[in-house]
Amino acid sequence: MRVPTKVLLSCWLIIFLCAAASAQNLGYYKQAAKLVASDGASGDEFGVQISVDGNTLAVAAPGENSGVGAVYIFVKSNDGATQVAKLTASDGVAQENFGSSVSISGNTIVIGSADHSVGSNQSQGAAYVFVEPPSGWANMTQTAELTASDGAANDLFGSGIAIRGNTLVVGAPGATVGSNSEQGAAYVFVEPAGGWQNMLQTAKLTASNGAAQNALGASVSISSNALVAAAPGGNDGHGAAYVFVEPEGGWANMTQTAELTASAHAAFQAIALSGNTVVAGAPYTPGFGTQTGEALVYVRPSNGWKSTSTPNAVLTASNAVDGDELGLSVSVNRNVVAAGAPNAAGTGAAYVFVEPLSGWANMTETSEVTPSGGKSGDFFGRSVANLETTVLAGSPLNEGEGAVYAFVYVSR
Repeated sequence: MRVPTKVLLSCWLIIFLCAAASAQNLGYYKQAAKLVASDGASGDEFGVQISVDGNTLAVAAPGENSGVGAVYIFVKSNDGATQVAKLTASDGVAQENFGSSVSISGNTIVIGSADHSVGSNQSQGAAYVFVEPPSGWANMTQTAELTASDGAANDLFGSGIAIRGNTLVVGAPGATVGSNSEQGAAYVFVEPAGGWQNMLQTAKLTASNGAAQNALGASVSISSNALVAAAPGGNDGHGAAYVFVEPEGGWANMTQTAELTASAHAAFQAIALSGNTVVAGAPYTPGFGTQTGEALVYVRPSNGWKSTSTPNAVLTASNAVDGDELGLSVSVNRNVVAAGAPNAAGTGAAYVFVEPLSGWANMTETSEVTPSGGKSGDFFGRSVANLETTVLAGSPLNEGEGAVYAFVYVSR
């Protein structure tokens, strides 16, 4: 029997008191809910990507309806969390994987469809903007569809996506730059005064030292006036993250403000930015021969972002084994980092790290989060999001359909 869509989710959004102090209390995370789609079916991959803001959670299911894809919206109420809407693309077709990325900010959700065909260009990709109606979220198609002015086949525009306020960034890791195939690029869109509409980019961002197969834009994140884009193939295959700071005159075509690397590590696959902190997930490190994984923390210097090959901290799991792939997903919110290890212990796990009072330093987890009733191959932790004292993790292969689990912090 299907789990009801409306699931009791007591204390889903706990008011932030002090995560660092909580860590000192040696508390733990308790599973509060398991969310599924009302019309879930095998192969949906519900939970492969998630994004949360306030009391609204967006869950991507790119495999839904033979790969047409959909995103489900859940809203917290006093007595639980309810699926209130299913978002789809008006021009979606099979195998275009609408929901390959998703991000929410306020009343706006942006969704990537990296394999969407634009004209005759297969897998050029598109990004879809949805604005919440005055009456609240409901089943709907997009408010606007965004594409790149120089888009081409196999750009995979929409592989990475992020929005904050009226600015969003879309990664196109397959984009050719100059003569470099798959160097990748990130595109910035700023909402017009009249609201979102079908449009081309405001700016295109590239790496000054980009090379073929760098795949810049595989993952992107934005916070305030800065954004960061991962390039898994950058830094001679070890991976890199590029920080771009908005110029005083507004976003324009530009190269990076800073490049973040770590020569002993490999292939940044996921990226997250909150305030002055960047977290890069490196699931295939240390070395190229193992896949235990880790998360690297970079903190902006007082005088602004600078290129560096030395992270402030390397976060690892105390029980790591080869193949866990810690860092395949990462999330940072203030001083709390969550990182997914979808192959840990077979079922997958999520690890929570709280910044010490003395600042970030090499450390193992503050807490480990695993699902109740999880099964081998569920891929729990493929996506993570955190609200400091609440952790959400996607398990896209659970029961063949996918699920999202919510955990709340309980102090002892």
